Amino acid sequence: RFRTWRQSLRKRAFRGETGPPGGAVAERAWHWTPRRLHEVSHMETKARNQALLCQEVESELRELCLECRKKFPIIKEYTEKAILKIRQHRDLVDQDGRSEEDLPEFPLDEVLRAILMACETFQQKIVLLSLSCLQRLIHRRVLKDDVIAIVINLMKEQATNGEEPVQIKVLQTIMATPSHMTLVSELVLGQLMELLYVLHNSASAAVHHTACAGLGQLVEKMADRAVAEVKREASAIELEAIHPVIRRHPASSMPTVQPGPAPLALTGPLRMFYVFVQDLCVMADYDATNLSTRYAVDAGERMRTGWREGFWLNTIKFPRPLCLELLGTCVAAHPTIFTGTKECFALLRHNLCATLLKNLRGCFDFAILIRSIHLLQQLMKTPGLATLLMPEMQVFLHLMLDLTSDQRSPWQRATSLEFLKSICEDPKALAVLYEKGASPTSRDIAASPSASVEGPRTFLDLVNALSKLIHQVCFSSGMDSASLLNSAAAAGGTSTAGGSSASGTSGPAATSASASMKASASMGGAGGGATDRQTSTNFGDLGRGLMLLGGVNLPQLFLGGNLSSFGLGGAPVAGAGGALGSCGARDIFAAGGGASGDGTGSGSTFSSTTGFGGGGGGGGGQQGRSGSSASKAQKLLLLMNETEPPVVQPMLLIQLLIDSVMSIVISLYRLLIDCDDTSASGSSGGHFEVGRCVPLKAPLSPGQERCKGMITECWSSLLSALSLLLHFSNDEAYLTGTLTCLQTLLFCCSRLTLDQAREACMNQLSKYAAPSPGYEAELDDGRPGGAGSGGGLTPKNVLCIKALMHFCYRYGGLLGTGGWRIALRAFNTLERSMQKAQPSQGLEANLRSVLDSVFETTALLPEEALLQVVDAMAQHMRGVSDVEEGNILLNRLVEVCSYNLSRLLVMWDRVLRIVTDVCIAEDRGELRGAAAAALCRILAQALKKGALAMAEHPEAAQEELLRHLEVLLRVPHEDARARVCEGLLGILQASGQELHPAAWGTMIHLVAMAARVELERVGFQFALPNELDPMMASAANLRDASDIVAEGSLPPMHHVGSTANARDASEVLPTVFQLLELLVQDFMEYAPPDSVPLITASIGAFARFGALGVNSSLTAVGFLWNVADALARYHCPTPGSVAGGPGAPDDAAAIARADEGGGGSKRALKFEELWVQIFMHLRVLAVDGRPEVRNTAVKSLTSALLSHGRKIGTACYQRCLRDILIEVVAEIQSAANDARNGVQRAGSSKAEGLIIHHSRDTPEKQWNETMVLAVEGVRRVLSHFSEEAGVRAFAPLAYTVLLQVQTTLICLSSELSGSALRSLVDLMRIPASCQPFEASALGAGCSPELPIDVADAAATTSIWLLGWHVLWGLAKHCLSREVPESLMETFEKTLTSLRNTHRHLFTTTQHLIVLHVSLVLTTSPSFYLSTSVPLFESGTLQPSKEDVGSSVDHVGLLKESVRLCMEEAASAAVLMPMDREVFEFTSSAPEALWRLESRVECCAGSRTYTKKPTEVSSFVDANPSKNLDIRSMEFALRDVIQQVSATDEATQAFLGPGRSPTHRTMLHISSSRLQHVQGFVFGLLEDTQGFPEPGLEVLFLLQCCAMFLDVDRVLQDTNKVALAARTLCLLVLFCRRVLLLHLSRLARPGADPGEMAQEAAHLEVLLGQAVPHLCRVVTALVRARGRPGLRQSGLGKLAFEALIYLIEDSLPAVERCALGSDTLASYWEAVSSSLAGAVASLPAPPEPKAGKPAAAAAPTPAERADADLLTQAAGNLVAHRVLSCAVAPAEVLEGAVRLLEALADLQSRLTQAGLRPLGPASPAGGPKQATRARGDALTPGPGVALMPKQAPVADSGAVAGAASAESGVVERTNLGHLFDLCDARLEEEGCLSPGGPEEDCNCYSVAAFSARGGLALRPPRAFPDRSALLGIAVPALLKRVRAVFAAYTAEEEGRSTCEVCFVLARLAALRADEAAAAAAAPKGPSRARAACELAGLQGLAMTLLPQLSALVTSPDGRVRRGVRTILEGLSTELGL
Repeated sequence: RFRTWRQSLRKRAFRGETGPPGGAVAERAWHWTPRRLHEVSHMETKARNQALLCQEVESELRELCLECRKKFPIIKEYTEKAILKIRQHRDLVDQDGRSEEDLPEFPLDEVLRAILMACETFQQKIVLLSLSCLQRLIHRRVLKDDVIAIVINLMKEQATNGEEPVQIKVLQTIMATPSHMTLVSELVLGQLMELLYVLHNSASAAVHHTACAGLGQLVEKMADRAVAEVKREASAIELEAIHPVIRRHPASSMPTVQPGPAPLALTGPLRMFYVFVQDLCVMADYDATNLSTRYAVDAGERMRTGWREGFWLNTIKFPRPLCLELLGTCVAAHPTIFTGTKECFALLRHNLCATLLKNLRGCFDFAILIRSIHLLQQLMKTPGLATLLMPEMQVFLHLMLDLTSDQRSPWQRATSLEFLKSICEDPKALAVLYEKGASPTSRDIAASPSASVEGPRTFLDLVNALSKLIHQVCFSSGMDSASLLNSAAAAGGTSTAGGSSASGTSGPAATSASASMKASASMGGAGGGATDRQTSTNFGDLGRGLMLLGGVNLPQLFLGGNLSSFGLGGAPVAGAGGALGSCGARDIFAAGGGASGDGTGSGSTFSSTTGFGGGGGGGGGQQGRSGSSASKAQKLLLLMNETEPPVVQPMLLIQLLIDSVMSIVISLYRLLIDCDDTSASGSSGGHFEVGRCVPLKAPLSPGQERCKGMITECWSSLLSALSLLLHFSNDEAYLTGTLTCLQTLLFCCSRLTLDQAREACMNQLSKYAAPSPGYEAELDDGRPGGAGSGGGLTPKNVLCIKALMHFCYRYGGLLGTGGWRIALRAFNTLERSMQKAQPSQGLEANLRSVLDSVFETTALLPEEALLQVVDAMAQHMRGVSDVEEGNILLNRLVEVCSYNLSRLLVMWDRVLRIVTDVCIAEDRGELRGAAAAALCRILAQALKKGALAMAEHPEAAQEELLRHLEVLLRVPHEDARARVCEGLLGILQASGQELHPAAWGTMIHLVAMAARVELERVGFQFALPNELDPMMASAANLRDASDIVAEGSLPPMHHVGSTANARDASEVLPTVFQLLELLVQDFMEYAPPDSVPLITASIGAFARFGALGVNSSLTAVGFLWNVADALARYHCPTPGSVAGGPGAPDDAAAIARADEGGGGSKRALKFEELWVQIFMHLRVLAVDGRPEVRNTAVKSLTSALLSHGRKIGTACYQRCLRDILIEVVAEIQSAANDARNGVQRAGSSKAEGLIIHHSRDTPEKQWNETMVLAVEGVRRVLSHFSEEAGVRAFAPLAYTVLLQVQTTLICLSSELSGSALRSLVDLMRIPASCQPFEASALGAGCSPELPIDVADAAATTSIWLLGWHVLWGLAKHCLSREVPESLMETFEKTLTSLRNTHRHLFTTTQHLIVLHVSLVLTTSPSFYLSTSVPLFESGTLQPSKEDVGSSVDHVGLLKESVRLCMEEAASAAVLMPMDREVFEFTSSAPEALWRLESRVECCAGSRTYTKKPTEVSSFVDANPSKNLDIRSMEFALRDVIQQVSATDEATQAFLGPGRSPTHRTMLHISSSRLQHVQGFVFGLLEDTQGFPEPGLEVLFLLQCCAMFLDVDRVLQDTNKVALAARTLCLLVLFCRRVLLLHLSRLARPGADPGEMAQEAAHLEVLLGQAVPHLCRVVTALVRARGRPGLRQSGLGKLAFEALIYLIEDSLPAVERCALGSDTLASYWEAVSSSLAGAVASLPAPPEPKAGKPAAAAAPTPAERADADLLTQAAGNLVAHRVLSCAVAPAEVLEGAVRLLEALADLQSRLTQAGLRPLGPASPAGGPKQATRARGDALTPGPGVALMPKQAPVADSGAVAGAASAESGVVERTNLGHLFDLCDARLEEEGCLSPGGPEEDCNCYSVAAFSARGGLALRPPRAFPDRSALLGIAVPALLKRVRAVFAAYTAEEEGRSTCEVCFVLARLAALRADEAAAAAAAPKGPSRARAACELAGLQGLAMTLLPQLSALVTSPDGRVRRGVRTILEGLSTELGL
């Protein structure tokens, strides 16, 4: 029902339903209580268990039934009945509705009957099955109490008669039986004991040992049940009433064990426990009567056979070892059973102790003895039992001590020593022995009246006995104690390591460090004791010894910071046989893992070393069990399975003895730790913080009093034993253990304030810590000391040193003054030895590091202990006479103070007394410097942040500490002063930011005093004169030198100048300089303002002082700048400054008080004087004789003014500029002039021994460099000043600078004048320079060298205008002087930058000044006199009158243009004299600039050409690097219009070298080049961007033409040829730039009409005046009429190309701008005449006469190639630009067509002359291009569209392709242009749509796509008025074609075959419209016209029919095919 209800609930929950389920059953189940539910669940579980039981038993019975069915049918029958019963029972259980009481009872009787009958067969298999079924019944707890006895008897019968499997099965059944069944009654227990006894006596070892284990388990269960019956604890009085039977003085006979019935008071399990223990005592009782027979039996048999039966178990004889073991189990399980009932305690005292005593006294059996000792250990380690049984314990303890005598066998002695060791390891056992064993009980007094009143002192007897044994080992029996101890170590190593041995001083070094660490780790852990040994111990490894010394087996005293963590290592110790571990950092004493605070201990040191260690005693109520779990193979007491004792070596006894002694010390320590008050001591579980442990104060707790009494009694004995071990042993392992134990004893004595014991222990440690006396002598001789050499730092010394250091480190607070004095003495001796050690001795270095850490831990000591340390140092220092030892002690004193800065004031009196005594002692001269340094080091640490926090007034304390150094600075001893200065330096470096203002004033005073004293001692003047530095006279409480002499007795001074050698300077000066450096760079924010003059004066003195070297002076100059920075940042009284800034709170308060009292102006004046003082020092340094120093001073002065000029106020700023900076420039200029004139100034120096660069190898160059820096600096400062001050304050200063710049410029020095020019331009750029000011503002400062160019004094001027006066004067000055080339470059850069940034401010005059400066520099005679070649001598070429008349009048046109510009300028403003002078110079510039006499008037160089004149040759060739991507103006305009937002970018891209021509990328290039500098200067002209006035642009172009393109001057020399070539490109670029600028403005959408009109007017002037003039000038160069040399030079080719660019670029402007008729007429006239003249001047071969070759000389191949290229370019210009121009007049177009005819004729003649017209294509395209042209003439080039494919008419395409392939002629030739003009098919096919190929053709310039040879270009767009043009073009074409055909027919060689093929191909493709046909129709008969009209599109072919007929018989097949193609096309057109 329950299950059904639960399932229904789950379903409802899954469906989300709530409430009670439906149904009656569910309704009742819903209201069940939780209790009812639990009962139902329990009933269900019980029913399930019943079912499982039935299933299991039935299965077992079924197997039994099968086994008995043949041999034992009766058993089978009963078994089947049992099975039926079981099934019925199971069916009843499975029925529902039964309660727990209603469940049927299991049929146990039937099952047991079957089992009993089966066991009676004694058949092994049947019995095993029966026992298995019985186990099932026991497991399911079905057996009843009344059948337990039957079952045990059954198992007993089977065990007695059965075999081993049966016995094992019986044992399994017994072990599985619950205790409530086995201990149900005494009868059952007895039967069970008998059963186990039978099994115990089994011959099978497995059964025997399992039976023993079963007995032990049964005993534990019995004790567990018995302890539950103990009602209450019996009182001590009740238990003491039970008298002992064992006494210290026993009777003659041993006590007997008398068994009896159990007391009636005991019932149940407690009674059974009592009778069982009693029987065990009876059976274990020793009987001397059977001694002889007993020990005659084999030892193994004695372990199995008993000799006495029990009182209750009268049929059982357990062997004595088993009985003793079971007794130990009884005691160990629950000791409270014996203390809880007096009957059991009586049994323990009377029977068990008596039995134990008998077995201990009379037993010679190993197994019995170790079990007896185990039982005794249980009694001793149970505090309650040991206290109650103290009389017995005393007897047992003395008995065990007796067993250690030499009369006993070794194994007896070893086992007794192990027992004593275990007692010594138990702190509580020792405490019980001390407390209870020291006073006799009443029974003892009654039993022995003669006993002492005090009673036996058991604890002391134990300690004395062990100590006595150690003395016997060392001194008795003539034994060599050291050998014995070392042999013991060797034996321990051999027995555990398998043969490894070690001597006292060496051992195997192959022991793995990892194995050592593993072994050490295996012994660690909380409460750890000795564990199984994992690896061998290497006794010779000192590093391992250190691990043992501070290892895990030590007490908690060293677990927190053991010596293993010292990590001392490095080099191996001599004689140690091993290496030490590496030394760590300062955390070498860091707390490590250790035992926890639960009081559990660990084994002693040598237990871990030898493997025989015992468990450590525990505290806090928990017993340390780890010792009892030691390895059985290595500890005798654990050899429980052994019957015979092992062979024991004497060395093992020694080890156990030593371990026992050391365990006593450890136990004492643990007792002390356990009773320590952790809250008071600051420890936790015995782990004290380093240095925090102090002696215990009274009153002591009872536990502490007990510990003090124990240690007071035994410390002498323990120390005596440890001293012997320390003295006689050299083995590292023994030494480490001994030292650890000694440290522990020292801790306990010190903690309990046992001064005598502490001193004794410290003396023992320090005794062996000092090296041998011969160690230092060996080190002095260079021989390393070692053990092998009879002295030195032996391993024993090392270990003792470490132990001493370790204790001082962790427990320095326990030592007191006496202890520290002993430690210091040892440390001092050690450190002196280490100082003499060789560098390779790593041990000494590591020891020194550890020693430093010891003193570092004094920071953790309490104040009282710290004072004790200082007092110990003071006592030691008084007796020190050696310098080395004194230095060591002083260093340690500094360290102690450094580590205790927070408590420095506590010990300051003691520390100061120590240092002062040494410093004032006259007989300690060698220690004087060290003492002063020590004091400074202490002060440096004391002045750190927070160090003086305990002082009442920290600021006064700092000042007081620093004031003591003032006396030391005046002492006559330089070494002391040096140390003091070094100390000051260290103080600033360490804690400068922590000084208070008053302390800072003292510090700066000390530094300034040191600087003055040291400088004046070497004879250098410290301060400047008062007129230069008035602040120094009133600043500084520096005392005069006389005062210092009086106090310090200065030596006589000797003079040392500023250039003195460094060896003459004081050794202290570098340190003082470092002090200043630190002050300036790091601490100026803390310096009070009153101290700034001291700093400035000191720095200035060092900057002027030369003995320290130039670098120091340079650094000092930089310091002055830093001081200025700091003054501006931290101390300037600005309005926004706030009080309370860093380092100056008092200053802020003082400023506030001064303001209240009206002292604000005085304060501002004071700060102004501070600035002036700094700048005055820089001014003095700016004219220093050392160039490096003065240059740095000038830079610093400039930078300081730039950085802080605004902060010092305008008046002060102006004062600094006027009186300091500008004066510095004047002084430097004067010095530079003197150097230039060879005058040597005072104070100048020359670097000796240094290699100087040639640019600075003279004083003049060096002063020039300084002048450059000064001029640049004053310009920058003026610019900065102008931002703050008005123009009225700025103008006088700027005018003064202009005068200096003008003076500097006229010297024309490359470096100096260049810098002046840059400064001039930069000065003119200053915004204030453009502001006008009244001329009267200059007052008397106006100089005649730079007069004011105004009408009257009331007029205004500006620095901008004055600067142009300087520039114009410089231009005139350069006209007659030679200018250095580097200065020319500076001119170009500066003027270009000025023009780029301020062009909008330029007037016409200023533009002309820039132009003239460029022309003056470009035409400098130095460029052509020395390097160029004259081309003809003067007068050799006389041009004719015709040529002179046809040349251009440059001068007249230039003067007219100047006049117009001058009138325009005068209309805008009043012209000044300088303006008129500039215009006048412009008119005469060409003559003046090229007049050689005037240009070389003042030049020092040659005035004539240096090279011999030569004949004119060609200077212009084809350019292999020509640019074929130059774009046209049309393309640029379209791009600019499209990119409205990026107009400037598009313009710059077009004007760049990639899209515009340059002199390097034109089609032709001149081989005559300008010099680099001349080209650089000429770039100033090339970069001209245009002018705002069109007249000025015209004037610029006219000036350039007159200067460089005059045909009368251009061939004077090669330099002028180069200038002409560059000028041609300049004209093209300038026109492009100007035209594009104005056209883009015109095309800009939404432009203002007024602006558009202005732009149009500008273009009209340019196109009407400039372009025609340029065309005429260029055409004159092309034609070269009357000047054959000009034609020979090749300049005409460049001029022709320039003409093409000029016409092409100007045509878009003509189309887009509405120009006047005069302008248009002038323009078209110039274009037409220029083109015609240029084409006419092209070189052409003479026309051949009829049948005869030409008589005149033909052009050269190069000339023909150039002529062909220019011919193509001219034809393309005419066809693509001129003919397509919409505004071109008709006469111009007609002339253009005729020009095409002439060009076609010229090209034909060039072809006939043998020229391959593809000349330009080969270099541009290479072999690939030529191949492409031959393969397919219609292949497009980059960016060029092809002409549309030919119509499929006959084979015209093949003919054309063949003609092109063979001729190589470019398809679009001049003749092709005529074909294009006459062809109507192109327009019909729509190839000229917008955005199509027409635009692609227009994107490139004419020259560029003409030079792309081999490309088929598109024809131009639709020609305007094409019908009128056809009347000229068609006859011209027919004429040209007939001439070609006629020439071909007349030629015999057929040289014109290629041209004929080309004409045939074009003729075949030509389609003529009606207009063309009409123009082609002959004027003769009408039939001919009709025939042409009938031919339609082939009308032109019909016209040429006669000529075509003549070609039909041509021998060339190509020609015949071409003619056939034309005729076939004609036939097709006629329909034939």
